Amino acid sequence: MKLSEAILKGCEVTYQARGMYFEIESNGDVSACALGAACIGSESLSIEKAVSLVESSAGAGDLDKIIIGRLWDDIGVVNPVTGKAGLLFPVIVELNDYHMWSREMIAEWLKGIGQ
Repeated sequence: MKLSEAILKGCEVTYQARGMYFEIESNGDVSACALGAACIGSESLSIEKAVSLVESSAGAGDLDKIIIGRLWDDIGVVNPVTGKAGLLFPVIVELNDYHMWSREMIAEWLKGIGQ
C-alpha cells in the first residue's frame, strides 16, 4: 500500500492531530497526524493500540522507527512549501504541524511524487 493511500484510509476513522502522532479527544475520539493516520490506515496499528500508546508512559515517540520506517522508505524530497530538500517523514510532519496542511492535502502531494 502506498503511503498516500494509507493516510487517506486512516483519515476515514480519525480526526486530524497536530504536534503528536495520536491524541485522544475529550469525547474519546482518536485524532492522528498524517503519519499516525498512515499507520492506522495500513492496518499496522489498530486504533486501540494507538490509544494504549498515548496512555502509556512510553507514548508514541518511536512510532517512526517501530512501524513507519518498516513500511515506507524515508526518501529525499523537496518540501512543497519551502522548496528545501529534506527527508520524507520530517517533511510530512512539517506540512501537518507547521504549515497546517490537511492530511488529504498531504496525501495528494504524496500521490504527485509517486508515494
